[in-house]
Amino acid sequence: MEENASKSESVELIKTLRTPEFAEFFNKEMEPVLQKVETLRNKFVSVYYSSIVLSAVIAVGIYLLTKSFLGIFVALFIIIIIKRYIKCVYSLNAKSLVMGKLLSFWGDFSCETPNVKDLIWKWITELAVDYTDTGIYESRETKHSYYDNNDYIASPHGQYIKSLRLLPTFNRCYTFEVLEGIYKELNLTIRSLKLEYVSFAKNYIPIGPVKIGKRSINRIFNGIFISCNIDKQISGRVVIKKKKSWLNQFEGLNFPPEVSIEDPIFEEVFEIYADNLSDAKQLLTIPVMQRLVFIAKQKGKFDIVCSFESGMFNIAMQKKGKWFDVSLFKSANTIKHYQKMLMDLGKVLTIVDTLKAEHRKGL
Repeated sequence: MEENASKSESVELIKTLRTPEFAEFFNKEMEPVLQKVETLRNKFVSVYYSSIVLSAVIAVGIYLLTKSFLGIFVALFIIIIIKRYIKCVYSLNAKSLVMGKLLSFWGDFSCETPNVKDLIWKWITELAVDYTDTGIYESRETKHSYYDNNDYIASPHGQYIKSLRLLPTFNRCYTFEVLEGIYKELNLTIRSLKLEYVSFAKNYIPIGPVKIGKRSINRIFNGIFISCNIDKQISGRVVIKKKKSWLNQFEGLNFPPEVSIEDPIFEEVFEIYADNLSDAKQLLTIPVMQRLVFIAKQKGKFDIVCSFESGMFNIAMQKKGKWFDVSLFKSANTIKHYQKMLMDLGKVLTIVDTLKAEHRKGL
């Protein structure tokens, strides 16, 4: 593979973010939405600062009644809980308004976010107890459920990812934003999620379905997971993993045998696993390899693992920082902010573009 995948490489999808068409789209389609988001942000900021004043009053009241500093700890606890709740509610509401509309510049997308009350309840209760590996929430399963039942991930997104055998074992799935739509005639799903494996010490105390005791939480993945159908059909399974990957800390990954396609530039960055070497060579054409190397070498330090199987392309990506950041304390209604928000996602979608273009070329 010739190494012409550099920062200066022409990436047409990314270039569309700097065109007059995107500016027109932003002014016409995004401005009304962002006005709603800004009104929502001002409301939540007001509630946040009001809660700080109320917490201070409570702290002073407790101090005057008890002559102890207990009130300070109570006030700090209230502020932490309220801040987390307000940031979570605002962020999910803002993203549900913004993301689907923003991605409509590239296709037809909808955005779904989880039930905030369930999410906050989960966070609060896990400070003391843990419901992992229990059926306590079995009756409350929803599309965005966070609660597990004996190695069964209630969220269908967790089920799907687990069925791919692409990531290490996990028994807790947090799914934040789910973007689904049609991108260039392909069915595309973008999931923002966090996966964890929770294990307990032997001496825990079971109280009904609840476990109380020492536990360890091992973060498996925190990033985006993209799935789409591809036209190329292969007989087996192909997995491509970045060599310097977070997955290197886990053992027993369920990958096919490692193979070589005899391309030193690509294999300096990635490891290739395949049931059939010809499948790997068929999929990893020069443009596809160039695009993967280009993304892997970006300043954002992208960590990539992807698979091709049963007519589907799946890619899990982590990077430093958040993928879709909507700040509570800083207004973000400029076109540059949303260009940046789409930039990293656009780099991933160029892989899909290249796969589709290579398939058409082979017809």
